[in-house]
Amino acid sequence: MLSTHNGLLEWFTFAGLCLISFGYFYRRKVLTNFRDKKFLTMLIVLGIFYVICALEEVSWGQRLFGWHSPEMFRDANSVLLETNFQNWLIARGVSHESWNLFLRGVLFFYLFAVPVFYLKVDKFKNVIDAFALPVPKATHIIIFLILLIITLFIPSDNKVQFAEFCLTWVLTALTLEPYNRGMFSRKSLVR
Repeated sequence: MLSTHNGLLEWFTFAGLCLISFGYFYRRKVLTNFRDKKFLTMLIVLGIFYVICALEEVSWGQRLFGWHSPEMFRDANSVLLETNFQNWLIARGVSHESWNLFLRGVLFFYLFAVPVFYLKVDKFKNVIDAFALPVPKATHIIIFLILLIITLFIPSDNKVQFAEFCLTWVLTALTLEPYNRGMFSRKSLVR
């Protein structure tokens, strides 16, 4: 029930992704008069990115509204018959392993390399801040690692769903309370 498709974990993951998206759109609204166009545009881009992630999580409302997948997706995913970006990539010839390796590489760089470079390299810090990217705190990284270890001991066939749920809520905490929180707050700005 928890980790099945349309189960609670999937819907809580969807809710977390929507909350992240809302956070970016809200920041865009409140920082309009205080930040430059590049910063504000990135807030919109990141908000849209997380809307897409949320819709991907629930297969673009397919199961909710009873929509059927186009044939291309049904051929690519004959088990779940879902419409989503990952299945489109598989249909185009990208393997599950390659896609997962790419995502893990991006996640590893974001969680482990970005904070180090942010603290050590001023030019990198300036780019991250200019592009409105939240920087993980040590607590976010530690919590993610603990949850990753817990995931290894889950006997369920759907441990991937649990891992997605955990990652989503770590990203939610990271987005709402990043290391570079001052970049997203009106309180830190001179008026």
